[in-house]
Amino acid sequence: MSRRIRLVVSRGEEGKYLSHLDVMRLWIRACRRAGLHLKYSDGFTPRPKITIAAPLPVGVMAKSDYVEIECEELPRTVLSLLPSFLPAGFTVSGAIEIDKEAPALQALVQSAEYDVQVLCNFSQAQIQQRVDDFMVCEQVLFRKNKDGNIKEFNIRAQVHDVKIHSIQNDILHLSCCLQCSGEGAGRADELCLALGLPKPVHIVRTCLNLQSH
Repeated sequence: MSRRIRLVVSRGEEGKYLSHLDVMRLWIRACRRAGLHLKYSDGFTPRPKITIAAPLPVGVMAKSDYVEIECEELPRTVLSLLPSFLPAGFTVSGAIEIDKEAPALQALVQSAEYDVQVLCNFSQAQIQQRVDDFMVCEQVLFRKNKDGNIKEFNIRAQVHDVKIHSIQNDILHLSCCLQCSGEGAGRADELCLALGLPKPVHIVRTCLNLQSH
């Protein structure tokens, strides 16, 4: 009998430059090496049933993300076997069994929270004013170049909250809560650019907020 197991996972410095496809391959390989009896999809090209809650942009780390796998093993068995086969920078800190009839993991993700560090020479008051001006707007248009195509969108709609914590040694520490759903996913680096700040030197997704079901 297969089970749907939700893992609490993290990605550190060593793994932050892997692409989403590389990370998917990593989880498949680790599960196989751990000897887990994975459930496969139907069709001409069966694939292991492994789901990542929300892809991470390259260069971003994560403290408390979610990955779901379907396998025959109990959660405690997965938790005891899998970590030894993960490469440096990846950890599993929890595992629970989820009802197979529950909504898909990716459909449950509503928003994501980030810790961000930016190298800048603005005062905290100056940055707070920029944040305040940004948050009172209903629309802030942002342009980005993707594969040679210019895309313009309302970045304000993707930002739920921004908080300035401190500036020490010209390093600005801020946190933000961004949209992360089928309607769009905000990016912390784009938010900083929209605020007139340099590109962050450090971004960690601290948690994913899931819809209750």
